[in-house]
Amino acid sequence: MEFIRGLRERPETPGDYTDKDASQRERQIKIVGDHAVVYWLDVPVQIGMVVDAHPADG
Repeated sequence: MEFIRGLRERPETPGDYTDKDASQRERQIKIVGDHAVVYWLDVPVQIGMVVDAHPADG
């Protein structure tokens, strides 16, 4: 949860990996402990939107 809270202060935080969703929006994937947190960045308005969190091995 600390990483997700940190996105409020630093929404431009890059992930460890990237992929694209169905609409071709680039998503960041950050490995945090045993979990993968998936989010996208909207840099012009300074927000990071978390869209998924799941075990990193699944």
